[in-house]
Amino acid sequence: MNRITRLKIENFRRIKSLDLEMRPLGVMIGANGSGKSSILDALSVMEMEVGYPSDSNGIKTLISKLGGVSSITTLDGSDTMTIGVEVSTDLDIEGNNFIETDDTIKHYCEILFLNDGSPAGRLGPSYYRSKRGQEVIFEFGRKHHTASSGDFDKLRKAFFNAFFVNSFNPQPTKRFRSLNLEYPKPRQVPIRQPQQIVPELFPTQDGDNLLSVLYNLREQEPGAFEEIIDTLRIAFPGFESLSLPTVAAGMVTLIWNDKNFQRGLYQNQLSEGMLRMLWLTSILRNPHVPPLTMIDEPEVSLHPELLMILAGCMKKATAKTQLLVATHSTSLIRNLNPGEVLVLDVDEDGMTAARWGDDDELNLESWLEDYSLDDVWHMGVLGGRAS
Repeated sequence: MNRITRLKIENFRRIKSLDLEMRPLGVMIGANGSGKSSILDALSVMEMEVGYPSDSNGIKTLISKLGGVSSITTLDGSDTMTIGVEVSTDLDIEGNNFIETDDTIKHYCEILFLNDGSPAGRLGPSYYRSKRGQEVIFEFGRKHHTASSGDFDKLRKAFFNAFFVNSFNPQPTKRFRSLNLEYPKPRQVPIRQPQQIVPELFPTQDGDNLLSVLYNLREQEPGAFEEIIDTLRIAFPGFESLSLPTVAAGMVTLIWNDKNFQRGLYQNQLSEGMLRMLWLTSILRNPHVPPLTMIDEPEVSLHPELLMILAGCMKKATAKTQLLVATHSTSLIRNLNPGEVLVLDVDEDGMTAARWGDDDELNLESWLEDYSLDDVWHMGVLGGRAS
């Protein structure tokens, strides 16, 4: 599957210079303002530029929403920023098709953004590499390669279309995109109302298609739907099933059936925690989860006991997606391994510093003989504290 193996960010908000190994599951911890949201936003900027290479207004609009380049570059006077990702995949090219291979094929793409928000060009080189030693190096805008011109064009087009277009670009199907989970809480929001049935299989950011997704999974992929139901039964002992009756004008609604009650609960009657767990489960147990999924504070409104189940879902989901999560929850961290925790701190210059929880300098092994990982975090040994 496709994974980001390296992330490089320079001059983005508090991040002066970051060159980070990426893993299948990365749960970021750190004080407010330490850089967790900045990493998520930087990947969103990269997603927009790579997914929409011909839409110069799209990236400028996104940067404008983030406050403009002058707002998101570091406060030390920098007027440009750089974002780069290295992608690893196990798909090789055979003719015009892709086949699975034991090789590791990598592609690196780095973009420099000018102070008006426009990309100055992809720096590089970008490359295609397999463990067999085959290598094709290229830079966008000019050819620089070790293979013949024909092979170069084929590799560039096939690889770029296979990963960057399909994985990052939400067109033509919305399921290929990174996701930062947030939704508003008022009772009249779309996630609490009957929804139009649409041919989609992955939830949107505001949940306005969640019921349709569940309906389609039930009808088209009952095995996947039952995995969601089974997870909810573990999370909520009284939960029995979900009903998804259709109503007028091609709309669908949801009924939460509890074995303790004669009547079910409609979605507008569910608690925030029940709705959020339903949403998260529909994402993490979804067979159409995108290659990269970003979740900001999944613990919101969830009871601490649910976070043990959520951690299990996150780990299982890494077989299909790469997860990057930001959290402040000690209960969630308790259920993770040090190598799944990305610790963010602010250095002496006020800039973001990041390292994984299994970093040798932390030397947590002896501590974890007597304490849990969340205890070590709380005591300040792990880092990621406000002081």
